Amino acid sequence: MKRVAFANIVDVKNLGDMHCNPGRIAVVREELAKVGWEAIPCDFRAVPTSCHAIVFGGGGMLHPGVDVHMAEMAKRFPCATWGIGINYHNEHGPERRKWKETLDAMSGPATIRDPGYGRETTPCPSCLDPRIEVALQQSMQTPPGWKARPLVIYHKEHPINVPVTAPPPRMATNDCSTSFEEMLKLIGNSRAVYTNTFHGAYWALLLGVPAYIPADHMFSSRHYTALQYGAKQVGSISEVVETAKNPALQAHQKEAFAQLFRIRAWLTRL
Repeated sequence: MKRVAFANIVDVKNLGDMHCNPGRIAVVREELAKVGWEAIPCDFRAVPTSCHAIVFGGGGMLHPGVDVHMAEMAKRFPCATWGIGINYHNEHGPERRKWKETLDAMSGPATIRDPGYGRETTPCPSCLDPRIEVALQQSMQTPPGWKARPLVIYHKEHPINVPVTAPPPRMATNDCSTSFEEMLKLIGNSRAVYTNTFHGAYWALLLGVPAYIPADHMFSSRHYTALQYGAKQVGSISEVVETAKNPALQAHQKEAFAQLFRIRAWLTRL
């Protein structure tokens, strides 16, 4: 059996990075095994030399340094991308934004998660994790009274200061101190999510929970991608309101499966 590395940024203190690698998702591993390929999830800086191909994804890998590294790896291996994110911070000038060169270096299907850049898009692979479906079903059964409070999810390096309100919002961070299952439960049981993390907003939208991004925390291009997905930019938490549920999970899963089958077809030709 051939081996394909599924490489992303493995940050054990970033919940989104720890749960967006498609090589860790059972249905992906099963589909590739049918055509003789073993999925090997790994950090992009430690791809096993025994692998025959690389799929980069997910997460915000189009970031200074990471983008160039992927382009270099594409000179040595057949490479593809799966819903990787354009993730340049406001201080990163044009000379440091190498996303076009990186995508052009790929020999396989290359998709990003970001609409509006003129490239083929697929959503974050985490939408295929079955735990999100479980969380959606649980959220639909949650009594309305429990959802009286919003949930604040702040980036581990960028805390959000919120005023004291009654009732106070629930608070969480993306540093993995909260498990993936518990974070999904918190999101599903909240009236709305107020966050400066991409995955906090993304998972909320998958579960049909309104997502809001504070205007003074729009420090990365990934926040504008969240707006494209349906999150809203607001000046403060006082502007957060509950809206009717419209879970995006099914539509995103359809797009993600399409990329899975493109990846599988590409691998069978190698």
